[in-house]
Amino acid sequence: MNGSVGTTLGAILLGGQLSFALSGAVAVQTFLYFRMYPKDALRIKATVVLVWVLDSIHTALMSAASWDYLIVHFGDVEAADYIPTTIALTVAFTAAITLVAHLFFTYRVFRLSKSNWCITAPLVVLTFCRLLAAMVSTVEMVHLRSFHAFTEDCGYLFTLGLSISSALDILIVCALCYFLQHSRTGFGSIDHVIDTIMIYTLNNGALTCLTTIVSMICWLTMPRNFIFLGLHFGISKRTCPAARRGLRF
Repeated sequence: MNGSVGTTLGAILLGGQLSFALSGAVAVQTFLYFRMYPKDALRIKATVVLVWVLDSIHTALMSAASWDYLIVHFGDVEAADYIPTTIALTVAFTAAITLVAHLFFTYRVFRLSKSNWCITAPLVVLTFCRLLAAMVSTVEMVHLRSFHAFTEDCGYLFTLGLSISSALDILIVCALCYFLQHSRTGFGSIDHVIDTIMIYTLNNGALTCLTTIVSMICWLTMPRNFIFLGLHFGISKRTCPAARRGLRF
């Protein structure tokens, strides 16, 4: 790593602080979900709990990585190139959380498309390809222990994972909006609900996709600093359980 302290350790610090705040939002929304929808199906409750547990583990790993960089290796310039296991695992847990989110929304596409496997099967395949790319990236990070070596030998895997994630966000949003548009009934009250869901879908998808794309651009153009990593910390926090609960179709 040849970036300044601000673009390396500073990016870790700011990215971690923002992610901590977003983790608090996930926890609050999880609590509100169980207060507001106690009679929901067990599978939906299990999905909410799973996302919250994965997010909590991701936050713990991120905290441990920040401690390692900022405290344990304080003043050690060479440590910026070192990849602790906790950093590598945050990549895997980010992929696991996005897997749950993508599968959740893909199921909604499946329902709205009247069980059209020609549309939903490719989304499922891409979802697991994204997970595979992230898992291999994690294994290589643990093995190489160096950002420089990882960038040179396996950087394409990380790029592939972010690219697939961005593509999935775009495809799912487009599919949901298309089928929601064709679900209009002509009744004002029902169409108003559909409009609300479409706006939420567009906003959530745009934020998600933008964060992933910006992280990927920073990774491709500035692999020698941690700006991409600070942004990557926040990718998993964009899928809040209670917000997804609003898509009851």
